Amino acid sequence: MDIKQDLTERVENWAMLGHPSLLERFVLRNGKAYTPGKRIGHKRTPKECYANAANFVLRRSTKKPATYVEGFVISNKLPIPILHAWVSMSGDDAMDLTLDAENYQYFGVAFDTDTLRKEVIRNGVYGLLDTGLGLNWKLMFKVDPELDAICKAVIPDAKLKRMMERAK
Repeated sequence: MDIKQDLTERVENWAMLGHPSLLERFVLRNGKAYTPGKRIGHKRTPKECYANAANFVLRRSTKKPATYVEGFVISNKLPIPILHAWVSMSGDDAMDLTLDAENYQYFGVAFDTDTLRKEVIRNGVYGLLDTGLGLNWKLMFKVDPELDAICKAVIPDAKLKRMMERAK
């Protein structure tokens, strides 16, 4: 299965149930497919993709910059989208410090180093889109101002009001 097609179907299916599928919708609207690339250096700590990618990007010199990317991967063996982070060296490649890139499809949103640094400091955790304490909808709406109106069109008003109150 194609990763973009899978994410699109998930958004459409959740929309039929009155759910905005905010994370998937944001990634689809603001992301792109990345081509698996060769890893620089050794494989990093398993299950710490956000920290692995963020630290790699933040420690790079400005002469050889790298871009932090967050989105979804799908294994070629088990086609279930998993939220993940990786690095792009060229803007089109997925240089994965945690997984073996050749076994995955990648679709994600690139974040500049300043945004990465500010969000990690502000939230106190690695991971920009899902902080482990809930979705970072403030960042998503800041990056994509039209997303708020789209979500409101999908969700009945009363349900949206309850969701936004819980998110505060």
